[in-house]
Amino acid sequence: MAAMHFVILALLMSASSAMFKRDMRQVMEEEFPDLKSLGDTVSNAAKEAQQVVKTGTDAVQGAKDLALDTFEQAVAQVNKSLEVVGGDIQRMNITAESSIQGMDKEVSESKDKAKAFASSGLTMLNALNEQVDKVLAELKAVPKMAEDVLTGLNQKKAALSLDKAMESALDLASNWQKSLQEMTQQLKAVLGNFAQGNPANATNGTNGTNATMIALQIDPQKELADLSDALQRPLADLSDAADNLKSVASKTQDALGNFVDAGVEAAQEHLPKDLVANVTTMFKGVQAKAVEQLSPLADVGAEVVNGLYSTAAKAGLDLKKSSALRASVAALLPLALFWLS
Repeated sequence: MAAMHFVILALLMSASSAMFKRDMRQVMEEEFPDLKSLGDTVSNAAKEAQQVVKTGTDAVQGAKDLALDTFEQAVAQVNKSLEVVGGDIQRMNITAESSIQGMDKEVSESKDKAKAFASSGLTMLNALNEQVDKVLAELKAVPKMAEDVLTGLNQKKAALSLDKAMESALDLASNWQKSLQEMTQQLKAVLGNFAQGNPANATNGTNGTNATMIALQIDPQKELADLSDALQRPLADLSDAADNLKSVASKTQDALGNFVDAGVEAAQEHLPKDLVANVTTMFKGVQAKAVEQLSPLADVGAEVVNGLYSTAAKAGLDLKKSSALRASVAALLPLALFWLS
């Protein structure tokens, strides 16, 4: 019986509560009509809040993309400077190849082979010197571009260390340039001697007597020996300098290690962690680009030296190859035999 009373009481209280809530809602709507759309207002506000969150997320992603794009452009600028050098190295290689072929043909067809060697060799070196000047200037522009990039990323200290690290690579290229110029000057001097001793120019237009006497006094073997002596040292120096070009690419790669470290450090300061790995890969790619674009420079140097030695031998000159070049050839011989076996 008591239980029945409890159930009835509970039902009455529930009904009263519902009536109270309904009456209160009616009173609120009558007294405060603006609150009638409160539910709609809250619902709309919730939707707007979600849109703000989405817009904020998109803005953050956009900022991340913009920051990453800044690093991508920085890397692209340095890569482009390396590609400019590489393109001119390829053009220099074409010049060397065609010039050596021309030298070989001229020496083979000439009666005065020693003079033909000096003349055609000078033509080749004159053409190469112009291109080497350009390549060296462009190579010097690579660390300058990298420095500008690092300065823009607020890595000025690293920019200065990069400039210092590139000095050894630039010195090797500059030494090769200097050796080319010295060889060029020596060939000019040789041709000057040919002109002075040439029977056709010795008569001064008077008669052929002096020309005949000078021609009889010339010892061809001694002439070749003297010419060989005159060219031995500058060609050996050129050979050594060309051999050192093999280190230009690797030293540039090492120097750009500073560029990579500084770029990664800047990324760690300004980018979210999930993007730092991307930047690291991009900056290390600059080192690979340096090796790719600069390695052919050593091939050009070796090709020029080998071409000069080869055509000199065909001209009858006795020029001993430098120890560095012989060591380089000796090192490659076992590998060549391996591939031929």
